[in-house]
Amino acid sequence: MSEHWNYFNKILADLLNLTVEVKDEDKALLLLNSLLDEYDHLITTLFCGRKEIKFEDVSNTLVNDEY
Repeated sequence: MSEHWNYFNKILADLLNLTVEVKDEDKALLLLNSLLDEYDHLITTLFCGRKEIKFEDVSNTLVNDEY
């Protein structure tokens, strides 16, 4: 996961360098969409009962899942 996380952050940094604004919810959805099938249970949990999803919530959940 750490390798995937580093690669994802590099892509976000590249977009910022190109002055592309990526909204918080879009970052969260992009990260969730980039995960392997083995993370489907986490994706389902994160979406359950929510009207919006935050990047911080997604990233914290992924870090906690690794531990």
